Amino acid sequence: MMNMNVNTKNEKKMIKQYILYVVMAVMALSLATSCSDDEDVTPSNADENLFYPNAEDNSQLAQLKRDFKQKVGSYLLFNDTLSHVQNGVDAYGNPTYKTELVDVEYALVGSGLSHTHTYKYITDFAKQQKAADLVASKLAPHLGKAVPYSFLIVDSASEWTINDKGQRVLVRKDTYDDQYPHPQLLLGTRCYMVSIDGGAAFEDDGYFNDLFARIVKDKIGRMPADSLATFYSYSTKYYDMYYEDMGLTEEYTDEDFLTHGFFPSWDTEYFPYKKSDLEYYEKAVAKYTLESFTEKYGTYPLMMAKFKALRKACEGYGIVF
Repeated sequence: MMNMNVNTKNEKKMIKQYILYVVMAVMALSLATSCSDDEDVTPSNADENLFYPNAEDNSQLAQLKRDFKQKVGSYLLFNDTLSHVQNGVDAYGNPTYKTELVDVEYALVGSGLSHTHTYKYITDFAKQQKAADLVASKLAPHLGKAVPYSFLIVDSASEWTINDKGQRVLVRKDTYDDQYPHPQLLLGTRCYMVSIDGGAAFEDDGYFNDLFARIVKDKIGRMPADSLATFYSYSTKYYDMYYEDMGLTEEYTDEDFLTHGFFPSWDTEYFPYKKSDLEYYEKAVAKYTLESFTEKYGTYPLMMAKFKALRKACEGYGIVF
């Protein structure tokens, strides 16, 4: 009895293995047939670049986009819709569409759901050309190897959120640097959105300088601690130090600040925190050339050392001053 049971089990095991081999062989044969040399298995639209005009497009706008790509290295967009193609019909016979958008805000908001952005587009070609020329000449050259994959240039932008009543409302922020609820700049992973703010960019000589300063601030904010270690090292022993602990009188002067490597502050008791110090220098490296900063602060060694250290850190991430 014992031997018969063993043989039965072994036979069952052999039968199962045989069936498995047969199934695998059939699958392999099917795969080989479906992927024969005569059949093209390349995914549809695999070579289509939705950021760039197709070869048959000879319009003025298409040529502007080609020239921009060649000059700047980034793709140029005036609409966040990359494609809108009918892909079928629904149960009632109505057409359905597949739409692909440039999701600029994806990298800006944690969940990507609480805030959204809408845009007013530039549709006049003369304005499109002028806006593209300004971005190419006043902003892109400062980005160097940090130039984004694409620029989306719009007339204006609006930022929205959902309030506690479930209503869609414009975002309100009481900050000095940001033009909410109509931001002038959004920095995404595939795209930088640049708004000309209804034409303000055409009138304000400092418009793109302000945008560049925000990009510098963003780059510095993403740097790891070791990239800023040299900058902080010059003032580590002074941060948040009370004047009296350093032997200074309460009748401090701007000279006291500058000598210790700080921009003059309104505070009457202690030197700035690290964060405040960095914010002052972020603005300085975006505003001053090395020559102009030297002309103004060259007699203060710590000011010069910190300025150069932060510039060098930014240059390491592609920024060109």
